[in-house]
Amino acid sequence: CYEKSLINANWSDIGFRQWLEVIRRYDGDTPLVTSIAKNYVTPDQAAEMAMELVKAGSRIISLVD
Repeated sequence: CYEKSLINANWSDIGFRQWLEVIRRYDGDTPLVTSIAKNYVTPDQAAEMAMELVKAGSRIISLVD
């Protein structure tokens, strides 16, 4: 349904843990890109979140201000 499209979602609506579950269920062929707004978390939190996102299936992590 979403092939060849871009979805921009804000995890703050449902919480980070719930988004990890959404990412785990993604089964598309296009690499999943996720972002962490580093102005809302500490560097240690951002690193921890990035590791969890990769474990869930994200292939590219963008750290944004």
